[in-house]
Amino acid sequence: MTDLVARLRGDVEGRRFIGDIGFGVRMPNGTLINLFGDTVVTPTGNPAYPGALTQQAYVMRNSAIVMLPTGGIRSALTNARLLAKRSLVDVPPADELPGGQNFYGPLSAVVTKDLATGTDLVLLFLAQMYDRNLKQLGSSDPTWDFAQVSSRLATYSVAADGSLKLVSLTRTPMAEVAPGAVGWGAGAFATSDYLFVFGSRKLPDPYVFGSDYYLARVPLKSRTTASAWRFWTGSGWSTDKTRAAVVIPGSVGVESTIAVRQDTASKGFTFVLKKDGFIGTTIRRERAASLTAPWRLDITPIGDVVKFT
Repeated sequence: MTDLVARLRGDVEGRRFIGDIGFGVRMPNGTLINLFGDTVVTPTGNPAYPGALTQQAYVMRNSAIVMLPTGGIRSALTNARLLAKRSLVDVPPADELPGGQNFYGPLSAVVTKDLATGTDLVLLFLAQMYDRNLKQLGSSDPTWDFAQVSSRLATYSVAADGSLKLVSLTRTPMAEVAPGAVGWGAGAFATSDYLFVFGSRKLPDPYVFGSDYYLARVPLKSRTTASAWRFWTGSGWSTDKTRAAVVIPGSVGVESTIAVRQDTASKGFTFVLKKDGFIGTTIRRERAASLTAPWRLDITPIGDVVKFT
């Protein structure tokens, strides 16, 4: 299966990228930016791209592939960054926890504009992950011992050729070094004025595979200021994040991230989920008349996941 995926993915400027946890956003000019978590990078040996011939295989912890309206496909990382075996965005040394490996995993993203300049922006939420085993026990150890300890909001400007430039990397209201806290950035939706942000928290019950979901909002112009965030209590917006109400209970079976879309006709909101995560097989749809309205599962499932042969 891995070989099949590799051959289907093809050659991207002399390299092959095979990633997981994928989702994408569409820019106003039609450019698609596809974001991934762990991504295997290998050289293809294509002589048309001499800069990639010395590429060493490695795993980047987050990546982005840009698909242009002209049909061109490129990595969002520069050749120098790829040769240095870096990710799209790395945890700054000042934010790293000691004794393990720190990395970012992509959660959700929205497209908006810089209100001052009109520049297209991608707002990307990242989970800061911490893994002890990769450092203490070695990368060959089969046991995974990682957890989300915080989250960040990365703001990227996007040029016409699809180039991404990191404008800012800021904290969300998720407490620092807080495994088990609400992970803000699990889903997002932007209007002309506000950034609405979902947070998720995995329930402690090992037999419940869904996460509780919460909702916050912040003025777009103040998105990098944690004190400007407001949290939905079920009846209004509060400055106190501990008053945030569950808007989607874990019993519904929603995983730790969602991609919310607005229906152009009804103006309602929707997202698709695979109930109960990796153990589930049923594809369902949730709907709400507004982001603060009750969410309801469609009675009829969309379908079931079947084994690929």
